[in-house]
Amino acid sequence: MCFSTQPHVDPDTDFSKLTTADVKRLNPHRKVGAPNPAFIAAYSAWLRKQRSSGEQLKPQVFPLELMPFIRILNGKEDFQIGKYGLLPTWCKEEKFGRNTYNSRSETIFEKPSFKKAILHQRCVLPTISFFEWSDGQHEPDGKKHLYNISMEDEGPFYIAGLWEHHPKFGLSCSIVTTEPIKQVWDEAHHNRSPMILDSEQVESWLDPAKVDAAQIQPLFKVWNAGKLKIERVK
Repeated sequence: MCFSTQPHVDPDTDFSKLTTADVKRLNPHRKVGAPNPAFIAAYSAWLRKQRSSGEQLKPQVFPLELMPFIRILNGKEDFQIGKYGLLPTWCKEEKFGRNTYNSRSETIFEKPSFKKAILHQRCVLPTISFFEWSDGQHEPDGKKHLYNISMEDEGPFYIAGLWEHHPKFGLSCSIVTTEPIKQVWDEAHHNRSPMILDSEQVESWLDPAKVDAAQIQPLFKVWNAGKLKIERVK
């Protein structure tokens, strides 16, 4: 799974001198579930600036590349950039993240890589779309194809995630996956889906007061709150 991190932006907005601190300051200190237009515009412009200056951020994000996420830190929303692929403090090599960019909701409380983060280090990942490969078996030509999946209005949305800070490798994150969204299975023929969150779910997912499995388990839900736009791109 990879992501598109480029939100829509008003072309008349001038963020030519935007800094990372500006983006963090514009991140709305309220419910994350309804994206603040100023934040989305600033975030978009900042991504373009970072890419043009040689940073690793790209429109599509693959394991161990940089991925934006929002967490709760000291009671406030905190916008950060980390490697896509969770790097627990005990892992010895950065390549470990190639196996931990997805956290399956069914086993997340048991896996050593995720069982601490799911209780204390949850985050949300802003995006406008994600990509999935079909299994090939359900395609008319019998081949695997790549699909781009977004909201029907192509607007930004949030995906449930986990974050970690490694003493050597720095910040990293992982997305939480569930059984496939029905439309994704029917049209893109992929057997897993990221856990997309609506506004109320975002607030619950980031709630630092939820620190045990009994409180968190009910939050795992397959998205069914709206129609998606699914396009074959390869």
